[in-house]
Amino acid sequence: MARTKAKVETDDVQEQEAQAGGEGFEFPETWEAFCKEFEWAENLPEMIPPHELPFRAVANLEKLYERSRLAYATFEDENPADVVENLDVRADVAEDAIGFFRDDCMGDEEFESFLNGTSVDAVFSMLMILLRYYMVQVGKNTGSKLSSTRTR
Repeated sequence: MARTKAKVETDDVQEQEAQAGGEGFEFPETWEAFCKEFEWAENLPEMIPPHELPFRAVANLEKLYERSRLAYATFEDENPADVVENLDVRADVAEDAIGFFRDDCMGDEEFESFLNGTSVDAVFSMLMILLRYYMVQVGKNTGSKLSSTRTR
């Protein structure tokens, strides 16, 4: 299925990210609901579902998610004197997240192509949302596995 790249507006994605982290927002529980909530996700290349990630990829995801949360805290507390440094931190986390999705979830370079021509802030916001989705799904899968082992 050929996908067309929709123009990604930085302000739109950052607004979506703020809403996704806000009180009362129910994070989508399925990929279909995720794509409906975040329309840019419809144009993503096909990805390995979170519950099919091998252990090493889940470990990479968890480390990356924690780093992204720290980078986001830096982003929220942005001080005019630290703009370039904060941008560097977000860009580094974004590069690592791109590598994670490319190497652990897709196995090709389509993801990087999807992001071409998109600002660091928009990419960072999209990746924060996508990382959160993957973490939620891995958490649900882990909970399911743990509860099924307790009942044996």
